[in-house]
Amino acid sequence: MTDLLFRPAPLVLISALGYAGATLAMKASAHSPAPALLALVAFCLGTAVMAEIAAMRRLALGVTYVTILGLETLAVLAAACLLGDQFGPREMLGGACILLGTLILAA
Repeated sequence: MTDLLFRPAPLVLISALGYAGATLAMKASAHSPAPALLALVAFCLGTAVMAEIAAMRRLALGVTYVTILGLETLAVLAAACLLGDQFGPREMLGGACILLGTLILAA
């Protein structure tokens, strides 16, 4: 089980979710910067960075970075939709470009 967590795909996913979690915690702390929320931001960022470093030991920098960015984009956009955020055409096009870039690099 431990070996599974240190393979590139789980590390990239952990990193992306860590960055997305930090983003959501920062959004929540924008209204009231409670110490617990700031600690959550630090924890999520620390987890994301450590997982990204471990992933970069096994994958090329460009592939690692863009894959994490694409997965993070999906996670944040999904959470934003669930929270009721509205997206205009410019935001949708930007998100689509990031995801398309991820798919091109992954091919």
